[in-house]
This record gives sequence, C-alpha cells and structure tokens, in this order.
Amino acid sequence: MKKANLYFCFLFAYSFLFSGCYLVYTSFEEIRTGLIGTNIIGIVGPTSSKPYIEIIYSYADPENSGQNRTRSRWVTLPYVFQNNNVYMTYLYFESSTSSGGGPSGFGRILLRDFEEGGAEYFRIINHSPDKTVEFFIAGAPSIFHENFVPRPAITYNNVAIYHLLFPEHNHPANPGGRRWKLHEVLALYHAEQRRCPNVRLMVLHTDRMIDLQEGRVPGSAIFRGSIFNGIIEPGKALQGNENIWLLATPSRMFNTLFYMWVLSR
Repeated sequence: MKKANLYFCFLFAYSFLFSGCYLVYTSFEEIRTGLIGTNIIGIVGPTSSKPYIEIIYSYADPENSGQNRTRSRWVTLPYVFQNNNVYMTYLYFESSTSSGGGPSGFGRILLRDFEEGGAEYFRIINHSPDKTVEFFIAGAPSIFHENFVPRPAITYNNVAIYHLLFPEHNHPANPGGRRWKLHEVLALYHAEQRRCPNVRLMVLHTDRMIDLQEGRVPGSAIFRGSIFNGIIEPGKALQGNENIWLLATPSRMFNTLFYMWVLSR
C-alpha cells in the first residue's frame, strides 16, 4: 500500500491545484480488479525457418474472475502481439470537497504489477545468437465511449498507428485506407528519430497532440522515459516496466497510467 499512499499524495496536490483550490477529502477507498485491454506490439526482424522469438505474458483467466494466467508463445517474424484483456488491480476511491459531506468525485489509480501473473507482466525474448529485432508500441483500437481513448494514441497524419495496421477497425470519420506492413510502420519511427521534416508522429495527451520526440514542443517532457520502440539484441529480452505502455489505459497521470477524476460543483 506504500505505492497507493504515494499516489494519494500526487492526487491531493493535483486536486488542490486544478479543482478550483478545493480541499479534497477521501471518504471511501478499496482495492478492486477489472478487465482492461492491452496495446499491440509489432515485432520486426530477420526471417528464419524456425521461431526464435518467445513471448511470455499474462492473460485474463477465463475460469477465475479477477486472476491472470501466464502463457508462453514462440513466433516467427514479422509478428503482431495482441493479448486482448488482462485483469488489473487498482485503488478505487470516493471523495468530497468537505470533511462531512457526501461523495462528490471518484477516481481509480492503477496499482502496477510487473511480476508473473500481474497485469503488466510480459517478456519478449530473442533466443537468436546473431539476429537483432526491433519492436514498437502500436496502441489499441479506439473506443469512443465515455470519452475513452486508449493510451498511447500515437498517430501519423491524424491516423492512429493501430489503424494503419488494421484499417478495418478505423473510425468512421476516417474510413478506408490501405493496410500497412509492420516494416513500413517501423520506418515511420526511424524517420521520426532522424527528425525527418515530413514525418511527424504525434501522441494524444488529454486534449492535445504533442510530438513524440522529446523537446520538439513545450510539454513533450510528459513522455520523458517512455519507450515506444526499441531494439532487442541477440540473447536479450524486453521485459515489462514502468516506461512501456502495455495496458490501453484512458489517461496518464503521475506515471500511474490509469487515472479518472470527476468533480461535481
């Protein structure tokens, strides 16, 4: 619960500064579990007659609500890793703007878990002795419900990276479009890293779009430390950590990845 208490310190400061300087009192809190979708990860590398990439990850146990199982899968490249749903654990709380008043707001703070069986547990292992592979976070299908947009919503020319790979899931406002291959999407990340003037990848943060590359525009330091793509060397592994968005969460606040705040006046 130390982590939860630390989140409350951030929450208190945020609520005080941005809710009209109201003091916020916690009236109820409990640990809950719930299903949440996952972002897909594209993996690109040299082809081989035998799979050399192993993916180990948690997934929602269909027989035990609130629990995850662990699965291992060997794949050939290129490959799109898509896990659908996992059970996350989060702190749910209700609050009030007066110490004796009824609840006027609520929030959820993700309790992050990278251990085996945890919501964010995954490993991508490169078993090859000589092949280097690359990965990128491609996001998840947009869910236009209660203002929910999964994070990270990375876009190119106002189209989410996910929808470049899966145009059949595109939003009605942007119909059609061809299906991009994984190496084509990876080339966009490379162009962004080289700062090509005609390629700009943007990340949706709350109500504004900002450049993926840190330092391009004011405010982009919000994503400092976040990993959207990278390399897995021969014999090495990529493991879930605080800098990788595996869960398709609605928001990012104080590095909790899952935050929701509604305050009635």
